[in-house]
Amino acid sequence: MKNKLLEKIMSKSNPLGVGDILPDAFIDDLNSLYEVMEDSEIIFILSSSCETCIEVLDYLKINGYFDVLILIEGELEFIAELRSCFKKVYRADYSKLKESLPIPVTPYIYKVNQEKEILMSEICYDISTLTEILK
Repeated sequence: MKNKLLEKIMSKSNPLGVGDILPDAFIDDLNSLYEVMEDSEIIFILSSSCETCIEVLDYLKINGYFDVLILIEGELEFIAELRSCFKKVYRADYSKLKESLPIPVTPYIYKVNQEKEILMSEICYDISTLTEILK
């Protein structure tokens, strides 16, 4: 019995891999991931309390990546500020999001194609990692 519980907990923290289909997940009380996604998309899962996440946002802003999907946990004022720069910013409720979408840490990045197949699934450790991911 304990092994099954441990297995379930571990599977929740393992991210989806390349070739998996990104499941639909509720971002908040109103929006699901599929409703806010375009055909192919780079999805950034961030937190306003994460220093690297803030660095990622700064990098995206400075380098003109305004059309990516940003799911971020944070205060409404911070989200409103981001919406003045980026086209697709949604305040994420991680408790809802993690029910369907395994996210081990933030910042996390998924890239998907039109069929919602994952082309990339990466932890963004730092800006040099982000630069490699966005090449």
